[in-house]
Amino acid sequence: MAGETTSNGKPKGPPPEEGEGFAAPPHTQVGTKGPTQNIINYIWAAIVSGILLIFLGSGAGMVVSIFVGKDASAIQPLITLFTATLGFLAGVLTPSPVSNQGAGQ
Repeated sequence: MAGETTSNGKPKGPPPEEGEGFAAPPHTQVGTKGPTQNIINYIWAAIVSGILLIFLGSGAGMVVSIFVGKDASAIQPLITLFTATLGFLAGVLTPSPVSNQGAGQ
């Protein structure tokens, strides 16, 4: 029935054909490409290297603080950094539960 509308004011009728009324996903538009595998690898290496530096620095800071004789309240922020970065690194090294690749395969 021509002229009928839905409750939100849009015209009733069949859904638009593919390409009609909808923009193409960004990765399929002309002139745009996703990052190459080398760029993705570089980004991951930079992120993991930065987290590893924080992990090692906070671990060394805790050891030095203990030997210098600082009280526990001075070491607590270092413990937080150490455990948080340890958790991140453990998560990066753990195989995905949804992939078929992993330990024991």
